[in-house]
Amino acid sequence: MPNFDREDLILQQFCDSFSEWDKVPVKVVRNPDRENPGHGGCDAIILLGNEEWACEIAELESFPRMREYQDRAKRIGDDLRAMLSNDNTEYYITIVIDFGKIPKVSV
Repeated sequence: MPNFDREDLILQQFCDSFSEWDKVPVKVVRNPDRENPGHGGCDAIILLGNEEWACEIAELESFPRMREYQDRAKRIGDDLRAMLSNDNTEYYITIVIDFGKIPKVSV
């Protein structure tokens, strides 16, 4: 049996954010892909105000912990960009990163 905890968390965060933004209640009312496994169906039907909308979540990871490494690499890129932004020289820089070598830094 699949564990839907992460999907439920993402759907709840989406509903909470959309509800705050649109100032109407938003909630998951059904999960068609769970009700009839193997036969298609979207991840959730959400009730937005008094209208039902289909919601599909797509998440792709090419390798384990990809997002963590992307976040760590982005911080390095942001720091480099900030250091070089005061220089009027144009740069074309290629950086090859061994993701296992990027230190974890808590923020």
